[in-house]
Amino acid sequence: MKSKFGATFDQLADLCCFGIGPAIFFVRQALSAPREEQSGWAIREILAILMGYAYMACSVYRITRELIVHDGSRPIFFVGIPTNLACIFVVSVAAGFPTSQWTPIVVGILSFMMVMPVKIPKGMGLIHVTETEVKCNTQCNRKVD
Repeated sequence: MKSKFGATFDQLADLCCFGIGPAIFFVRQALSAPREEQSGWAIREILAILMGYAYMACSVYRITRELIVHDGSRPIFFVGIPTNLACIFVVSVAAGFPTSQWTPIVVGILSFMMVMPVKIPKGMGLIHVTETEVKCNTQCNRKVD
């Protein structure tokens, strides 16, 4: 994160790990779950594929927007929820409830939350983040290069 290349490369790594990977995991979980005896695709499976694609597309959009908004510099706020936060919920819900009718809806809501145009301060009030340092509300202060 010391150069524009490093910041951009970090965002691309986040896209692979927290955007594309969880989307594939979610769709695989939904499609590999036991099916009821029927021919063709179930609505649940079609919705899972659409929401998996939406999650991936929203992750790409969010990270691209962040690269443009922050111009490769150290961001002091998020625009929408970060992909790594959404990933925690997507993977947990997909692993725990692969056949639930609510799982694709949760993934869709998280996808929307990643691209919503709301600035969220880093640290959420617990940690004060500036362009040069990160200050905790306790005794831990760390200088950022």
